Amino acid sequence: MNINENGCTFCNEFNGHSELSYFKNNYGEKIGINNRCVLESDLFVCVPSIGSFVPGYILVIPRAHFLSFLGMPNFYLRECQDILNLLKNHYCQHYKSHFILYEHGTANEKNQGGMSVLHAHFHLLPCNVKMIKFCSEFQFAAFSCLSDVVNYYRAVGDNRPYLLLRDSDAVWYLAFSQSIPSQFFRKRICDVLGKPGMGDWKNHPFIENINMTIANAQQYGLQKMFRSVVKDGESTNL
Repeated sequence: MNINENGCTFCNEFNGHSELSYFKNNYGEKIGINNRCVLESDLFVCVPSIGSFVPGYILVIPRAHFLSFLGMPNFYLRECQDILNLLKNHYCQHYKSHFILYEHGTANEKNQGGMSVLHAHFHLLPCNVKMIKFCSEFQFAAFSCLSDVVNYYRAVGDNRPYLLLRDSDAVWYLAFSQSIPSQFFRKRICDVLGKPGMGDWKNHPFIENINMTIANAQQYGLQKMFRSVVKDGESTNL
């Protein structure tokens, strides 16, 4: 799932070469989903994740090939803030829930930080549980907002692989490690939410939840609301 002879699967899927997309070839054609985007802009796409162990599990993915969010230019991060704010409202209103966000990040292709796809992507899902207490293997620093995390990483990160968590109480956490297990957050969150051992997206794709996430986003009008946010120039620092 990392970059191979066909390039990056995310770059292919969202930049005009969907015939080389892992999702399209392994799931999309079989379940009748030609386009899984629930929100898209010039810079980002939002799609339901393979392995959606709950409905509303969404990936926020930059179209450009960055390795991680904390290494992106500021203008990408500003638009990302608008998207996260809109998704926050979506989770609150449609799912009656807070949300958590996580990322396995790296700035070094030789140490991929437990990433399954070597292309930046935020994981978001509706959740009211505080997850940080279940992640004691790593030493996390706490922050009040994403911009504070970014500034800290730029100052002391030194391109190290990291784990990033925005918990259900809106506190952000960042930990550095040279050894991060593959799918650490996904598997841990899945276990905590009552689906032990089902966190591996390759073995448990949860296709029914992908379809439900798409239907819910269409009903809520995510794409239309995003256009309105961009037009009005609104932004909230999460």
